[in-house]
Amino acid sequence: MKHIDPTKHKYDDICKCYFMIMEILIDQLDQCSVTGFISGSNVEGATMAHVGFFSNPVQSKKQVTVLQDAYPIRPKAMHMMNLPSIMETVLNLFKSFMNDKMKSRMQIGDFSTLQADAGIDVLPEELGGTNGKLQDHIGNSIVSMMSSICSLIWLLSDYTQGLINDKKDWLKAQCEFKSDETKRPGKPKDYSEIFGMEGSFRKLNVD
Repeated sequence: MKHIDPTKHKYDDICKCYFMIMEILIDQLDQCSVTGFISGSNVEGATMAHVGFFSNPVQSKKQVTVLQDAYPIRPKAMHMMNLPSIMETVLNLFKSFMNDKMKSRMQIGDFSTLQADAGIDVLPEELGGTNGKLQDHIGNSIVSMMSSICSLIWLLSDYTQGLINDKKDWLKAQCEFKSDETKRPGKPKDYSEIFGMEGSFRKLNVD
């Protein structure tokens, strides 16, 4: 969290970065779809600026819809570690869009909860594990994530950077695909129906 600067970064770019990595994992790592995965987010260092940055209900709804209903993945647990009280509002916003199953997978705690769930053999020493140093996995590379999101400069490992570079053309191509709703049996689905935003922000007209 402390690496996200609300004055420099854009919410759309953060989401794009996250989903690009998820799509690569789905494409190349069957474990994500078959046996599932465990994620961990260290929210330590969050400020009120981060609260405002992530408190966009439209974007939050989009993120949850894609992760929960569109992606063929199995998140077994999503750990939110060292969550400041000021970020509880943001978490509750995300949870309001989740189904009961997804809500049950949200785990609030510290590094010990992640250790118990994932096992210390896969975690770095800084998180109480035995799998080398955190820097061995993160690396120092500061790169631009692709021309389409050039405003976001992110910290990536050489391995992750290599994955994105190798799949750059494939990732760009994904943006060109969409469903042909004329072929859907029954009623076609539009943007508002999928994301549930229709009517949420209408103006009130009073005679």
